[in-house]
Amino acid sequence: MAERVVEQRTKQSMLSDLMRKQNDIRNMLDTRANIIIGFNSALVLFLISGSAKEMLGGFTFSIILITLILSLFSAILALKPPKFLRKKGQAESIFYHDYMTGKPEEEYEKEVFEVMDEEKMIFRSYITEAYNMSKFSNKPKKFYAHLSIRILIYGILITIIFYSISMALR
Repeated sequence: MAERVVEQRTKQSMLSDLMRKQNDIRNMLDTRANIIIGFNSALVLFLISGSAKEMLGGFTFSIILITLILSLFSAILALKPPKFLRKKGQAESIFYHDYMTGKPEEEYEKEVFEVMDEEKMIFRSYITEAYNMSKFSNKPKKFYAHLSIRILIYGILITIIFYSISMALR
């Protein structure tokens, strides 16, 4: 009997860690996106303040401004990816907030107790929630956060190249 309790706690701990890891990934991606949004917003404000346009020249100014706006837009999408990437008719677990709030409290409570009565149903719910969080939330967030960073890096490199060329030709 004691082995069974330890085995069950090990499974619960593993699934809880899996959910925590997916939540940590989501929070890290949101933090990165917020940093990119803040950084890009500050640079856009600096650029449109006027002095940078004279310093960089028209074409170089346009490249960096477009780069920052595209990167900013991608970072915003990382916070809330388009619905077609997040919602694809997947099965929802009892932990999903829309699933919870879409039912009257008594009905939801009854469902939770039914799931708790059978060990495999509890584990299925954890697995479903962790899978959905990873595939339909974290994966699109990661795509847009990385896209935003790539746009920013490559845009800045292209800007530096064009600025260097324009300075060399003067």
